[in-house]
Amino acid sequence: MRALALAPEHPPALLVLACISLEEGNAHETTSILNRLKATAPPRKEPLLLEHLLAYRQRVPQSTWLQAFSTAWINAGRPDFEAHHLLTGVALEARDMQAVHALWRDSSDMNTRLMLALVSEPMTAEQAHWLLQQVPHLDDVALYLAAFNMLSQERLPATFLAQSLPILRRRLSQLVEAHPGSMQLRLLSQLADTHEEVPFDTQDLTRLSTLSALPSWRDNALVDTFLAARRIFLKAGLTNAGSWASTVAGLTIADRGSFLLRKRAKATRRGLALRSRHSLGRVLYQVGARIAEESTLLEQTLGLLMMQQGAEDQQDALALSEAGALLEKVHANQRAWRQAAIDRWPLHSLMEETQEATARDELAYLSGFTAALPRGSNSSRE
Repeated sequence: MRALALAPEHPPALLVLACISLEEGNAHETTSILNRLKATAPPRKEPLLLEHLLAYRQRVPQSTWLQAFSTAWINAGRPDFEAHHLLTGVALEARDMQAVHALWRDSSDMNTRLMLALVSEPMTAEQAHWLLQQVPHLDDVALYLAAFNMLSQERLPATFLAQSLPILRRRLSQLVEAHPGSMQLRLLSQLADTHEEVPFDTQDLTRLSTLSALPSWRDNALVDTFLAARRIFLKAGLTNAGSWASTVAGLTIADRGSFLLRKRAKATRRGLALRSRHSLGRVLYQVGARIAEESTLLEQTLGLLMMQQGAEDQQDALALSEAGALLEKVHANQRAWRQAAIDRWPLHSLMEETQEATARDELAYLSGFTAALPRGSNSSRE
């Protein structure tokens, strides 16, 4: 701890030291450090939260770090650490891309190389060509979508994109046949080769109407992708395996199809009279409703925004109001989570649990920060 050596009472360094001691389970040392922190930075709320966290961990030792943290934050009076935190601007996680590239070069395991290629940012030319070679053999829809997003980046050389797009398209068609109920795949297949400024014609809207009747957005579980990726990264010896696994999971929900649907709907809307926008609105609303059923913040937010636009196109005031109310609830959960600034706390176990909870059900995870206080707990709003 260079900062502590140079300045023994430096508040940010003391906070890091307190978190390390807390995670190691040393209650006496944690209390001692927190007392020093309170003496050097008396107005700060960080030691108050850590005191609540320590007390909860002692009272309920079998609790998860995530449960303990959210309860401690609520009991501390829900302080706004997004606006004020001792570690704002401090990089708590170092991403060693050189290590990723070295592991990729040295590994002989295909699954390990695949996961490492997906988190390489940017990919080397060798990695891009290798990943493209794997596309015809990708049976996992989520990993195909992750590879599609990596191999479709506009910053890749034009010659490479010209080579990759037919291969990606061919495999996409095969996966659509194998997974006919996946709205995500079908939409991508229908729109992937189109330009975002081209309005939909009658045939387009008819096909989209059929697609919008499918019962679900995607048929793969995000947590399965996360857990598989994390196991591989742990076995490969990569530090912060959960963070890298979250990157892979995120690639599977970054969706080109819904982007093109929204863009082309906007281009179509400009040329339609209000009374002629009903069919377009119905497509947007139904597709948005399926997307909003997913458990990630990105998908629910996107889905609800599409539902709002669809309701507006259909002149359905009730549906517009209902979607707006749901969206405000999502935003409230997000605001509370941002105030807790959970990513600013150097508690490795907390971050690992957070990453898994986000992959399992991000919306349920976020709602924990707006939950009412447990009965009998004390709320300090000092």
